[in-house]
Amino acid sequence: MRPVLNPSASGAKNEVAMIDATEAVTKARDYFKEIYKENPLNEVLLEEAELVEDGKYWAITFGFDWQPGSGTRSLGPGERMFKVVKIDGETGHMVSMKKAFINA
Repeated sequence: MRPVLNPSASGAKNEVAMIDATEAVTKARDYFKEIYKENPLNEVLLEEAELVEDGKYWAITFGFDWQPGSGTRSLGPGERMFKVVKIDGETGHMVSMKKAFINA
């Protein structure tokens, strides 16, 4: 069953209401900041927000500047990196966070 943003508007029964993109981005950003609170990152920006896996999850991509002085010297000089935070569309809980590979 595919979740809908507003079940009453569709007239469908037994469908699960889900969080909208704005709430998914806010929750993803909160989880992201909490995970990196010991080593705050610079220039964290929203890159993408996408409803995935038949509408069950939100994939929220953040880009950020990763600096060698932030405890990541093994990665070399500072560079722009990306992470995808997967948010459960029904509960708003974080499911995963993975490195994103962006083709420039």
